[in-house]
Amino acid sequence: MDSTALKLFLTQQQEAHKEQLVFLQQQQEKLLETILKKIGTQTDHTSILNSLNGRIATFKYNSEDGETFDRWFGRYEDVIKVDGAQLDDASKTRLLVTKLDKHEAEQFRNHILPKMPAEVNFEDTVAMLKKLFNETKSLTRLRYELLSVKFDGNDRKIYTGLVKSRFSVAQWSI
Repeated sequence: MDSTALKLFLTQQQEAHKEQLVFLQQQQEKLLETILKKIGTQTDHTSILNSLNGRIATFKYNSEDGETFDRWFGRYEDVIKVDGAQLDDASKTRLLVTKLDKHEAEQFRNHILPKMPAEVNFEDTVAMLKKLFNETKSLTRLRYELLSVKFDGNDRKIYTGLVKSRFSVAQWSI
């Protein structure tokens, strides 16, 4: 092999090697971008969950005091659905189940057996929890309590709020 052919061969080898390096560099950049996006998404996902977890109180069922799931969820539904809009259905369900008190969580898990909480979607979880931890008084009793509310002469705003609250619980529509 003469020197010109050898130079040509080495030049071709260098160009092929440079092309391989450029291709590998592009592949590594794409891989790095993908990894960074996943890490960023996981961080966002985790920070949203942590934020919601800190803002939502634990649910403890007490029908005598009116602490039903329907009322509790009414307070936090907007927080979960709007502030947690980026969360997937399974994450919202996990958040909801973790905010149940010990006894309520156990009762819910027993109710959905043989499924696990992660296997039930968010809307079905909410419907089941409303069914399990709803008002135990009859509709007639709730309406009677609404009609028997008396003004004690103190604060009209508190009285109005009490009447509106009992009206909504009594399931009457205007």
